Amino acid sequence: MKILIVSYFFPPYNCVGSVRVGKTAKYLIQLGHDVRVISADDQPLQKTLDLEIPSNLVYYTQWFNVNFFIEKLLGGREKIAQQGYVFGKQDDKFSSKLFNKIKDFYKCFFHFPDQQIGWLPFAVNQAKKMLETWQPDIIYASAMPFTSLLVAAQIHYISGIPWIAEFRDLWTDGHNYHYPMFRSFFEKKLEYNVLRSSKGLVTVSQPLAETLKKYNKSVEVIFNGFDPNDYPTSYHTQASSEFINITYTGIVYPAKQEIKPFFDSIEANLPAKINFYSRTIHALNKFIKNKEYINNCIFLHHPIPHKEALKAQYNADVLLFFLWKNKAGILSGKIFEYIGAGKPILAIGSPEDSAAKLIKNNNLGVVLSDPKKIADQIKDWADQKKKNGCVSYNSNIESYSEFTRLEQTKKLESFLKKVLLL
Repeated sequence: MKILIVSYFFPPYNCVGSVRVGKTAKYLIQLGHDVRVISADDQPLQKTLDLEIPSNLVYYTQWFNVNFFIEKLLGGREKIAQQGYVFGKQDDKFSSKLFNKIKDFYKCFFHFPDQQIGWLPFAVNQAKKMLETWQPDIIYASAMPFTSLLVAAQIHYISGIPWIAEFRDLWTDGHNYHYPMFRSFFEKKLEYNVLRSSKGLVTVSQPLAETLKKYNKSVEVIFNGFDPNDYPTSYHTQASSEFINITYTGIVYPAKQEIKPFFDSIEANLPAKINFYSRTIHALNKFIKNKEYINNCIFLHHPIPHKEALKAQYNADVLLFFLWKNKAGILSGKIFEYIGAGKPILAIGSPEDSAAKLIKNNNLGVVLSDPKKIADQIKDWADQKKKNGCVSYNSNIESYSEFTRLEQTKKLESFLKKVLLL
């Protein structure tokens, strides 16, 4: 098949969306398909991801930045890539609240459907040029951002080429959607009109797939998966047996994730060193401020390149994972990276969460929400490490081949072929 991938996020720009789409392109090519990618250049993200397909297959376009003045106010793109959109001192509640109100107002009117809307005309124009010499059999558009879906829909209207919408997260039904009713009314209409022209939908978990069935389209669940090639054994180093090394990589959302029970579990002399690698480490300050014993075991780091994050996961004793509050369908890419690292997962939150069920059903770790039980589990792991030199982990990673990027891409390949026959 000739496949055109439309995705604002793509390597080398480092975010979870880039990782998923980059791996999809890599393995579609390995499976023998002719793939081209339209993406965006000069993104406010660190350029630390490896591009795993020939560079001549990726067309990076310019885009109009609707956040230009805000980025200038906050110190420029390099600072934002490191810390996210942070204004003022984090302990200044007044300035933080004021900034958040201004930000919400601005986003409501100018991020429609998202802040990447300025990419739309440039991406469509690039597609028009591409179609003069190369005609894909199908278009695969990955969201977020949802502007990618608008791009694919416009290409379809121009060319008649069928297209598939991938939802790494839902649009107006998403767990992060919090806009007022008047915007929701218009955006739901936009979503319906855009998806009406699609041939099928892809998402990352069964609960999200159930939500998407209302559009009366073929829906397929394609997990994020992990790439075994990202975990060479040369990464491994034996940490000190005096404490247990717990690692968290990625963004934290204190208002939306079950974070508080974990910090409540930390007590004096807890035999653990807990490392956070995140562009939102400032969000954790309220949990550790003025608590000396917490400061002795919590270490906050700025984000690191994806390869280094995988190395940190591989060298950990235990991997920390925060489940979402009241959102059962979220299966992030992080959980599959953790599977690839082959270390027990300490998940904090409800056992009814999709990620929690994945962990329990496949013996990947524990799911806890009670601070005392969390502390007891950490102590138990520390005892295991003292006695045996490592934390016991009964999972055999080879039995999880279905969760690899390759197997998930094969599943996607079958879905694309099926859709083309409809």
